[in-house]
Amino acid sequence: MILCEPEVPFFDRYDIWWNPLRVREENYIQTVGSGTILHELGHNMNFPTLPGELETVVQLVSVPAYAIGLEVPLDSALSYVEGEKHTSGMAAINWMIAVNFRNNEPMGCDPTIEGSACSEKRYQIRAGMKYFDIASLFGWHAPGAIHGVYYHRFKNADWFVDNVPFISSEDYINTATEAVNINLTPLLHFWGYIPGEAQKQALDAYPPGPEILRELVYYQSIVPKSRDEFLLWCDRLRPTVDPVHYDRYDWTLENYDTQNNSISSIADVLQNQLEVLPNPASDVLMIRPDENDPLQFIELYDIHSRKIRSTTVLPANTLDISMVPPGLYFLRSYGKKRQYLNKVIVER
Repeated sequence: MILCEPEVPFFDRYDIWWNPLRVREENYIQTVGSGTILHELGHNMNFPTLPGELETVVQLVSVPAYAIGLEVPLDSALSYVEGEKHTSGMAAINWMIAVNFRNNEPMGCDPTIEGSACSEKRYQIRAGMKYFDIASLFGWHAPGAIHGVYYHRFKNADWFVDNVPFISSEDYINTATEAVNINLTPLLHFWGYIPGEAQKQALDAYPPGPEILRELVYYQSIVPKSRDEFLLWCDRLRPTVDPVHYDRYDWTLENYDTQNNSISSIADVLQNQLEVLPNPASDVLMIRPDENDPLQFIELYDIHSRKIRSTTVLPANTLDISMVPPGLYFLRSYGKKRQYLNKVIVER
């Protein structure tokens, strides 16, 4: 059996401890020490905290500090916190190989890891990625708006002063969607917060986000197609994590070609679809509406969430794409009762 091996043992990277005076050093933000200081400061912020995230939500201090305050690219900012040096793609792969993710179960305790260390969220950038995906897709004001709701809700509560306000995943899904005014359930589902059927139906009233679909399609695209492809990711990831994770990487590598590696959230985000023909298409898209929900207008977005075409629906329910360049697009259709989202491909 071939194992992916770390180049540098995890704990050997902690040979220099933190000191606030080192902020004057040119490479200060790349050191473990800088992350430790901002991590501990984050505990003083009393962010609304989801289950298992007391040591994760503090990243909402460090990552914005680097990305906004120091104008560091987001992937670089992510790599400076918690000692993991993960980009968003590395965090997603690290998330998707988890047993709970592959079985569409809530992320919490990895059943393959000993109980005292099995948390899939504590101290890990992958658990904080939902916040940073929201920020990268909708702007940093979006997570600010979400947390602003909680601060206004709890600012007069006596217990808030002395206690971290723990919240439920169901409450966060609702609050986040309402604050951003975009249906965030598919994105939050991907990052481990699975909505119930009644909750999904209730939040269908909010506008869908083609930005979310684009992000999920990206995550799907980086899923290794074979054991050999996963080995390349494994070689990048394993040196960055605590040795407690080595067994799960080795198991994944050994069993990779026999596992189902699909992303269930892709199906979720496309659940409200209409029949679109042909697909792929070259000249005209025909949209077949729900007979009980006549279409009002339709919009076509590219993978960068830029609106390419928009038109009021004619009786034929068609969209001319003859001048649209080949590629992957997202079709948003608006009925009187609901909104729909389809992935479409333009070919020539």
